[in-house]
Amino acid sequence: MASTQSSKYLISNSAYKPFLQELGLEEENLGVFDGKWFASGEAIDSINPSTNEPIARVRQGTVEDYNRIVESSSKAFQMWMNVPAPKRGDIVRQIGDELRKNLQPLGKLV
Repeated sequence: MASTQSSKYLISNSAYKPFLQELGLEEENLGVFDGKWFASGEAIDSINPSTNEPIARVRQGTVEDYNRIVESSSKAFQMWMNVPAPKRGDIVRQIGDELRKNLQPLGKLV
């Protein structure tokens, strides 16, 4: 029986596509973040551990990419330490709000 899927990835499967795209995932995703997504390394398949099917591809970072994020993370931490505790608490609450907003699609990843 011929498959109607144009891709080998679950992200192209109509049963998975809506919630994966709701999370901002695409067939190939950049795997390094320093305020914006980037990566210049090899792309690998992300595998669903319960079915061994490929979900999507993730472009890995190189040593240079990771050195870049270590440096930018260090700078960001210095700035974060200067933010008053009540403001930091508010930011952490906002992160929690976003996680709760995406609870269902995030739960489907597991």
